[in-house]
Amino acid sequence: MELSIIIPVYNVSKYLNSCLESITSNYLFDNKVEIILIDDGSTDGSGDICETWSEKYPYIRTIHKKNGGLSSARNKGIDVARGRFLSFIDSDDIVADNFINIILKILEEKRNLDILIFSYQRILDDNIEKKINYSTCELIAKKYAFELLISTRHDIEKISNTGNYAWNKIYSRNLFEKVRYPKNRNYEDIATTYRLLDNANEIYLTDSILYYYTDNPNSIVNDLKNTRNIKDLISARIEQLEFLKKSDYKEIYAKAYGQLVGICVQFMHKFYNFNLKYDENIKYVESTLMSLDISKLKKWNKFRWGIELYIFQKARFIFKIVRK
Repeated sequence: MELSIIIPVYNVSKYLNSCLESITSNYLFDNKVEIILIDDGSTDGSGDICETWSEKYPYIRTIHKKNGGLSSARNKGIDVARGRFLSFIDSDDIVADNFINIILKILEEKRNLDILIFSYQRILDDNIEKKINYSTCELIAKKYAFELLISTRHDIEKISNTGNYAWNKIYSRNLFEKVRYPKNRNYEDIATTYRLLDNANEIYLTDSILYYYTDNPNSIVNDLKNTRNIKDLISARIEQLEFLKKSDYKEIYAKAYGQLVGICVQFMHKFYNFNLKYDENIKYVESTLMSLDISKLKKWNKFRWGIELYIFQKARFIFKIVRK
């Protein structure tokens, strides 16, 4: 089997049918693809929707499990997948028409591919055009892949191929021999994707938009009051930063360091603005900010984040007064 598409499912009955309709569009069953629905203990009927789709299509199978979170669901999918390549799709998102056929075409052309990175677009309204013509993909240097990993580049239409996301990439199954997503943590992509890139030999990039991301306001990571989110985000960033520090990617490390400062500074403003409850997660952000070194910021970040970091470390009362 060529491709296993792994879809964690948890209480997404509002979105799931649209997601699966987009994936199965224009694909004729040929024994090259399987879709694995991991029902992670849904309580809103999503599990029943999974079963309906499994009965309808021979290449879709459903696995029900006790709720364990996104990482647990993805890991379960990896364990049972039979394809040479793996794709992860979030159940509240959609993909381009002909998604499966396009991916199979690329995998046929690039037999030694380890990772494929493709472009995505945030869904801004319901009138999005999903029909695309696959262009070409090119082999890129690993250094460039890491530059994309920490880039924040987005054009005016919110189109990008950047980021740590699991869902805008195709992976050789071999990359997961010693890698799994960390359990009981959010922002698990950030803690994992850099390890997969490091293990890869041939990384390809296409600017074709194959994925459409739904900014779900009910998702876990969009809950500003869940302070555990920021701790998971920062700890994952620090792990990634430590890897970059030991690598040859010094400029990438410098940019990632600036991003970490910015993330911490922005969250502390939210903490004061929203009067969030002070807990161990907030304390973790504070201690991280106090440990960061302004001298490690490159000139393009020193003015933007360096001043605020200095104020936070030396004159906290001023930082609290400044509302952003």
